[in-house]
Amino acid sequence: MRSIIGQTPFFRLLIPVIAGILFNRYFPDALHPLSVCVAGFLGMLLPFWIRRDRRFAFRWLFGAGLMCFLFGFTLISYRYHTQQASFSFPDSEAEYKAVVIDIPQEKPRSVACNVRVIYPVKKKAVVYFQQSEASFRLAAGDEIVFRATFQPFRNMGNPDDFDYVQFMEMRGFAGSAYVADGKWMLTDGKASSLFIIAQQMRSKILDFFRSFQLPPDQYAFLSALMIGYKGSLSNDIRDAFSASGTSHVLAVSGFHVGVIYIILTGLLGFMGGSRRQRIIKQIAVIAALWVYAFITGLPLSVIRAAIMLTVFCVGNTVNQNGFTYNTLAIAAFLILLFNPCNFFDIGFQMSFSAVFSILYFQPRLSRLFNPKNKCLMYVWQLFIVSLAAQIAVFPIVLYYFGVFPTYFFIANLLVVPLTGLVMYAFFPLLLFAGLKLLGGGVLDFLYEASKGVIEFLIGLELKIVYFIESLPCAQLTGNHISIFQLLIIFAFLYTAIRFLQNKNGRTLLVSLGLVCIFLLTFIHSTCNAKPPRWMVFNKSGYTETGVFWKGKRILRAPVENEFIPSPSKKILRLSENRYSDAVSKTDLPVDILVLSHDGSFSLPALQKLFRPEVVVLDSSLPRSAANRMKRESLRLNIKIHDVSQMGAFSVNF
Repeated sequence: MRSIIGQTPFFRLLIPVIAGILFNRYFPDALHPLSVCVAGFLGMLLPFWIRRDRRFAFRWLFGAGLMCFLFGFTLISYRYHTQQASFSFPDSEAEYKAVVIDIPQEKPRSVACNVRVIYPVKKKAVVYFQQSEASFRLAAGDEIVFRATFQPFRNMGNPDDFDYVQFMEMRGFAGSAYVADGKWMLTDGKASSLFIIAQQMRSKILDFFRSFQLPPDQYAFLSALMIGYKGSLSNDIRDAFSASGTSHVLAVSGFHVGVIYIILTGLLGFMGGSRRQRIIKQIAVIAALWVYAFITGLPLSVIRAAIMLTVFCVGNTVNQNGFTYNTLAIAAFLILLFNPCNFFDIGFQMSFSAVFSILYFQPRLSRLFNPKNKCLMYVWQLFIVSLAAQIAVFPIVLYYFGVFPTYFFIANLLVVPLTGLVMYAFFPLLLFAGLKLLGGGVLDFLYEASKGVIEFLIGLELKIVYFIESLPCAQLTGNHISIFQLLIIFAFLYTAIRFLQNKNGRTLLVSLGLVCIFLLTFIHSTCNAKPPRWMVFNKSGYTETGVFWKGKRILRAPVENEFIPSPSKKILRLSENRYSDAVSKTDLPVDILVLSHDGSFSLPALQKLFRPEVVVLDSSLPRSAANRMKRESLRLNIKIHDVSQMGAFSVNF
């Protein structure tokens, strides 16, 4: 590991950048970043003011100044991006002018558009337009004016939900709004930028994919695979790939960019004679890779792969190996310097961890077994690459999601080669689709044959993924680990591989000691685990109740007007207002009264019957009814919990 750091100068430059990110995260107002930058810049200049005969002794001043400058610059960049994502819209309804910057996505009751607001504030936001013929025709680059009231992003408040607010903040979005039909219109203006042009190209590519007339699931898979568009993916496909441990196939990543690179270099293979031709070839490959990166929407995994392959191409022009730890560090340095908030992006962490793990563990694992058979060697190499990537990824997945795909080794051995075949087979389909316009029976036959190959390969891949999802214990859930346990797992994996490599007894003792520490932390967390809780979850427009225990939801199908069995509390859930005129000589006290669906409930009438300690308004209630009952609760001095606004409600069993 020490040799890796010594051979990676950009890793040393990453240290002040990461330090600046963490410092600003936890001590946001402790330093003045501009002063730090100026001090660092003066520190870099200081050695040039020292006498020449003593300059060598103070050469460290330049490095210290550079570190200080990068630290301060990171502070400035971090604060700029967090300020851009901060909510600063007017409190009431106002008129806005904005530009659509991405392909609109159809939702169940609206059309969601990522926009860049240009008046009266300059922010990125998500606008949900009421479904209409006009909203379905919106496209990237359209300039619109509308009236709306923007709201900050909110988490649902469920214990197992991911942090949606932080996710949108990292993407640079400041708020969202709903715009009814008739409250917006297109202007004559058309915006243009590299990103918007790329999205317009992406939209045309999707139209081209539709012309193949593939089944819906196959079209959705092809769109996600080739250009990273996930708007058409069904929940069934997402869940199947997640359970099988092959979600990375649906997210355009380094694997996809690598296949594109191989195809491009193969097509330009004739350009390799002279040095000039090699340079032209590498420039063409670099340009094509970045065009592809823009078309896919510039996800961090693609940016990382594009930067690394760019460095690799530059290295090829001077006969140097460009794919090293330093290449990975260059990609991380540039991405974080441009937007430090990416450091907390899960995709960023998983992408860079996987590539670092492949670079470090793959050559060490390959030495453990050296098969002579070529087929066996191919399977072994595929296996260890998948294993090396998962070594770093699975602890991160456990930390954030608490899930572990049991059969991910088998799934990747089958799915990854098939994915490569689909990508390779797509280019003949692309060629024959263009030649088909010329007409001719042979060309039509070749087009249909190549289309049939694509359909067969995608269909086979989907069947494999669905089959693996259906296997017993395909996905272990509810296994969240702490940040301390995450670090212990990484340390154990490092020492275990070191022991397999050098058979050192001390390394084995350290590895076993880490296992013991992990078991102690596991026992401690098990003994101090939270008791089961009965919960009303926040699911917009629905009633969802059940028990939450060990990170899992145990849902119960709701029944109209039911008592919820609980050993410690009297819980009554009402979904129909049958008691508005009811009269009782005695009270029917309950601890918790849950109201759902029916907007005609009256709290004064219900209080006379049930005397509830807490009234819970679930997510299925109309907003107008929920607001009315909240006003009634203030007059009656009743404690109320609005799930839609306050998050999930829970009580210990």
